[in-house]
Amino acid sequence: MTRILALVLSFVALLIACAPQDASIRGQRLYDNHCAGCHGASAQGDGPLAATVGMQAPNLTDLNQRNGGTFPMDDVIAQIHGYSGRYLHGGMPEYDKVLDSPMVNWRTQDGDVIPTPQNIIDIARYLQEIQT
Repeated sequence: MTRILALVLSFVALLIACAPQDASIRGQRLYDNHCAGCHGASAQGDGPLAATVGMQAPNLTDLNQRNGGTFPMDDVIAQIHGYSGRYLHGGMPEYDKVLDSPMVNWRTQDGDVIPTPQNIIDIARYLQEIQT
């Protein structure tokens, strides 16, 4: 019985340890598929498609620096999502339909709860991880 319990606990610990990594991998994969064309594989705004929309894509690795040392998670999610009327997207498409996935309730820093596709949150968390 003790062996079975140890095996079960080991399996649960493995699942817990892998969960954040899976989200990170999902976020990176989504970024690579939907964002790197304009923002570049390194997220520094040097993607090959940026010139086709007539503007320089922003560097996404210095968001902390541009925001007083804090990652602007709510703004990043809003920009990717394209919340109606929140941002002018310029050349950036509104990704709420493209990145459609199960909706989760994102709680903003102001306490607002906004239904948001999980894929968009995963990309934003990936971007948070790659800050310089």
